[in-house]
Amino acid sequence: MNDLPRTPSRFTTERPICVAVMAMGGQGGGVLCDWIVELAESQGWHAQSTSIPGVAQRTGATLYYVEMLPPKGGRAPILSLMPAQGEVDVVLASELMEAGRSILRGLVTPERTTLIASTHRLYAVAEKEKPGDATADPNTVVEAAGVAAKRMIAFDMEAVANSNNSVISACLFGALAASGTLPFTRESFEAIIKSGGRGVATNLNAFRAAHEQAAQPPAAKSPTLKKPGKRFTPLPASATVFGSAVASPGFSFSATAYRRWVEAIKVVRSGVTRPCWIERPASISSAASTTSTSPWAGISDRIGVRPSLGGSIST
Repeated sequence: MNDLPRTPSRFTTERPICVAVMAMGGQGGGVLCDWIVELAESQGWHAQSTSIPGVAQRTGATLYYVEMLPPKGGRAPILSLMPAQGEVDVVLASELMEAGRSILRGLVTPERTTLIASTHRLYAVAEKEKPGDATADPNTVVEAAGVAAKRMIAFDMEAVANSNNSVISACLFGALAASGTLPFTRESFEAIIKSGGRGVATNLNAFRAAHEQAAQPPAAKSPTLKKPGKRFTPLPASATVFGSAVASPGFSFSATAYRRWVEAIKVVRSGVTRPCWIERPASISSAASTTSTSPWAGISDRIGVRPSLGGSIST
């Protein structure tokens, strides 16, 4: 899956080398961006970075952008603050769907762009909020990248980072060094990590492991990625006590309402003393919920119950 054809890289002095980093909150995208800027400046190049934070997906999808250019005529260049479609040389994606996002934005083009991405998944809100399995098919992104990108380096960098007690930014930095898209030596990359002074040993181990894997010859055919299924946490054992209530005449429970009532009973059993209101789902028959034989009898002594069209817990 590591598409590394031995073709000359473009190291021009007429236009900057443009690097986009697609990351999420907590993955070290800002550190990676700083490393790239420090690397360029350590070699005497001009470099500039900008970031566009977002909070729409997971813990916040963010775009970092770096432009770098060697000095020319003793004058500082004017660099762009935003990536332009068709002008990005390298895209680093910290997760597979982030790679897909860069393709949708037009940052990955077959004439210019090297796409470096991790193939692991962190689910988006749209995938997690739907009942059942709403996870996106990872092979769709892999197939799109095969068409949209000039070169592609992709493997599970999260697994490499975890195995070395590091973070994915170090793996992306190692894959970037192995790609040959920047005119700097591997030793200069490692020197930047060493100069940071924090987590040097683990970051270097992750960097080297990712560099080695990214430098491997490309496979004859891109492997098919397995679509991970959703895992549902089972109800606690105490919930089975009230299972008969769901099947009783007069009770019409949805799965969501049932789970909310189980949570309410867990609150009661925990012995909380602060006021807590449990809104009764509309699906519960008022007649069934007020009879003395109801399994909910006595709960209102500990928590207030009021009818509602919802079914949520509010304090």
